[in-house]
Amino acid sequence: MYKILGSLLISCSLTYASLVGSNYNQRDLLVLKELDIDTAYITDYKLQKTYSRFLTKSQSKYVEKLNDASLFVPKIKAILREEGMPSSFLYLAMAESYLNLSARSAVSAAGVWQFMPRTG
Repeated sequence: MYKILGSLLISCSLTYASLVGSNYNQRDLLVLKELDIDTAYITDYKLQKTYSRFLTKSQSKYVEKLNDASLFVPKIKAILREEGMPSSFLYLAMAESYLNLSARSAVSAAGVWQFMPRTG
């Protein structure tokens, strides 16, 4: 009985370990540091699960939208640089709106950065 439980525990641990931490590289860690996000976040199970789902379902749409936005990405990077902001802030806009200039959410967030009117 103990052998079975031990084997099951080891198997579950190995499965979890293979899910966590396998989908990132050094550049990802640098981006998190630039955004002042704890790098331990990258090993979060939910994040890794979402990332894996993205790779299988949404990647082609994301690449298509990024290609559409390729004309103004250099301009956004230049503005960020001029303002002394990390270039990794561009990734926030990519995640929020696919760099769609006229993006609008159901809760009135608008534009590339998905800013919202003051609510308080």
